[in-house]
Amino acid sequence: MKRRLFATTALALALALLALLPLGAGAQGKDTLVVALVSHAPTLDPHMHFERVGVLVNINMFDSLLHRSAKARARAVAGDSWKALNDTTWEFKLRKGVKFHDGSTMTART
Repeated sequence: MKRRLFATTALALALALLALLPLGAGAQGKDTLVVALVSHAPTLDPHMHFERVGVLVNINMFDSLLHRSAKARARAVAGDSWKALNDTTWEFKLRKGVKFHDGSTMTART
């Protein structure tokens, strides 16, 4: 009787765990990344929202010349250095070897 109860409980637990897996989770290729978020990003335009989920998505999709450190200091990311030329113009030195998603090299013109 105990053995049958144990087997039934184990089977029920296994089925419950399988029900929690997303559809096709085992069928993902080795070059596929699956990310779970509490909701969808409201837009993929980083300038059109300030919701946490959208910010998290955009951080992983877009890069910028500068990022703010934990101490609120600017640090270069896609750029090596920068300086103000006048009140409205800044000059950025781009880091070599930065590539777009299609493999093309980033330049000041692209």
